[in-house]
Amino acid sequence: HRDYMRHRRAIQPKRPDPRIIPLDVRFWGKVNKDGPVPEHRPDLGACWVWTASTSPAGYGQIRTGLRVGTMAQAPRISWEMHNGSIPDGLFVCHSCDNPPCVRPSHLFLGTNLDNMRDMIAKGRRVIGNHAGEHNSHSKLTRTQCEEIRNLRVSGESAVALGIRFGVTEGHVRKIIRGY
Repeated sequence: HRDYMRHRRAIQPKRPDPRIIPLDVRFWGKVNKDGPVPEHRPDLGACWVWTASTSPAGYGQIRTGLRVGTMAQAPRISWEMHNGSIPDGLFVCHSCDNPPCVRPSHLFLGTNLDNMRDMIAKGRRVIGNHAGEHNSHSKLTRTQCEEIRNLRVSGESAVALGIRFGVTEGHVRKIIRGY
């Protein structure tokens, strides 16, 4: 077995060490240039979508150094590759409103206030009710929640409802209680 493994290692090509592959080469290997066209701005053209690791907020991220934890947001790297360094205090914002997009023409620099004003101008700010379809992380619509309540009253179990609607039993119970 040992000889076989030694032979396998000898004939298999070695993978290049990702630490010595230039950042731009690694970066562009993780981009799909055939992304969606933003509905609110078709004039922008297709997004270039990051296909590798993303942050919880959906922004692409890539390792920039040798140490674990040296990650940078992909839109920032794209901006810097095309436009140079980003001044302190500025953010890389998306005119397409698509977090995984790294297309340079879809990116612009702005302060946090600029970004918030852009969000409000485009009607993306939700004030007040964040339930159902008003919450971008919601799995269910208000109509589905009402249906869950009605089916539970008619005797269907929380477990069965969870399976039917693709959520946990605990989630169903919270819906029934009005959370």
